[in-house]
Amino acid sequence: MAPGIVLLLLGLGLFLFGLQVMTASIQDAVGTRVREVLRSLADRPLVAAGTGLVVTAVIQSSSATTVMVVGLVEAGLLDLRAAVAVILGANVGTTATGQLVAFSFTEYALPLVVSGAGLAVVFRGRPAGRWGKAVLGLGFVFLGLGYMSGGAAGIYRLPRLTRTLLDFSGSTSCALLAGMVVTGLLQSSSATTGITIVLAQQGFMDIKEAVAVVIGSNIGTCVTALLAAVGRSPAARQAAFAHLLINVGGMFLFLPFLGPFVALVQALGPDVGRQVANAHTIFNLVGLGVGLLLLNGLVKGVLWLVPGGRQGGGRRKN
Repeated sequence: MAPGIVLLLLGLGLFLFGLQVMTASIQDAVGTRVREVLRSLADRPLVAAGTGLVVTAVIQSSSATTVMVVGLVEAGLLDLRAAVAVILGANVGTTATGQLVAFSFTEYALPLVVSGAGLAVVFRGRPAGRWGKAVLGLGFVFLGLGYMSGGAAGIYRLPRLTRTLLDFSGSTSCALLAGMVVTGLLQSSSATTGITIVLAQQGFMDIKEAVAVVIGSNIGTCVTALLAAVGRSPAARQAAFAHLLINVGGMFLFLPFLGPFVALVQALGPDVGRQVANAHTIFNLVGLGVGLLLLNGLVKGVLWLVPGGRQGGGRRKN
């Protein structure tokens, strides 16, 4: 096996492991407070969207936020209108990981690993120890990105692989599908975006294909919520389907303007990694704005597509 492939696989494993450790540790540190925040603050659309954004940016997982929303809707603690707004905000919050990955912080990987491990050992079982594990996970994320970047650069120099990549270049539909499938398997759009940033930086795909992968990843991340809603009440299925409807709608909104959108993110900066991260953020920010404007229509559409059960459980304020 070529050294580049070994480095790439090693980096990928470290990256995914670090992302999992960081996300799980942060969720463990904040505990049940996240559910309380979602339940108590998501009474108005703007507040609900802001809550979803902040909570997801903190726990680094829109899937986790959406699964909690599904549970709260089923329990009658959150109505569907507020749930949709929380999901819209969560989509923006999850882009924080991509923005972080786009920075060249690989030189800080080992200090983060050492300091995080030290905190985790010294303060084991206490909040500081849990945050130490989160820092340890972040260090592995950056360490993995460094190995992935080096491995990808080595692989790209192989002539046969270069020709193969050129043969498949320019396929927006394949890139969209890849984003959906990879994110569905990894159950993390943040992981897909991080991997895409590295591959784009090393020339494995152009910016248009990378943006298409990111858009596809937003649909793939719906798998977690849909699985969480299987066998549950109509209210839970409505919340999960709302997540899918929002992200599929966003894809169809952007696809006709993919060329101008790519030109916009390219104009915002020369670094391709930053362009991919910005595309992810802008896509979801626009989705948030349009979704809030069409919020009542979205709710009616979900209730029509997934009928049955109560239509709201929490307090509703206009």
